Amino acid sequence: MAKAEKADIIGLSGLITPSLEEMTHIAKEMQRDPYFKGLKMPLLIGGATTSRAHTAVKIAPHYDGPIVYVPDASRSVTVMQNLLTPETKDAYIAEIQADYEKARNQHANKKGTPMLTIAEARANKAQLSFDGKMRRSTQVHRAP
Repeated sequence: MAKAEKADIIGLSGLITPSLEEMTHIAKEMQRDPYFKGLKMPLLIGGATTSRAHTAVKIAPHYDGPIVYVPDASRSVTVMQNLLTPETKDAYIAEIQADYEKARNQHANKKGTPMLTIAEARANKAQLSFDGKMRRSTQVHRAP
């Protein structure tokens, strides 16, 4: 449909979680199709289930054209103006790509919450008494 209509931009809106996988699939198909790949047609991502991080980590790596997360439909006009205006297009795309690279690095370097070993958790268990007061161990041991 986008080819037949000679669209300038494609926009996707994810309302439910399965939409996220479909968006990734569409990005892969756009990369595979010489028409979209050659034009580097912009792909806008939005909707209730989407996020900047998901767009950067899960969708953008699959398509060489610009992929832009748009958190609110009211912002899409400004995004499209930046993408379709020759004077702003390249700088805008470079800014988004740098932001997504930063988001991917942050995601890759995310450290999980340190967990206690079972022995440490048992040593830190709640001290219960039947006098109506709860006592807790004063020492909290954390795994390295």
